[in-house]
Amino acid sequence: MNAVSEGYVRHERDGRILRITIDNPAKKNSFSPEMMQQLHLNAAR
Repeated sequence: MNAVSEGYVRHERDGRILRITIDNPAKKNSFSPEMMQQLHLNAAR
């Protein structure tokens, strides 16, 4: 899990499936620039 002050992007891998969870309830799950970077890094794995 990668935490930032404005929310986080978490990932779980199950074989060939990558599940990405976006959690930023303070901003109604909108993305911050840091969260976009986390999403990019998680998708590249």
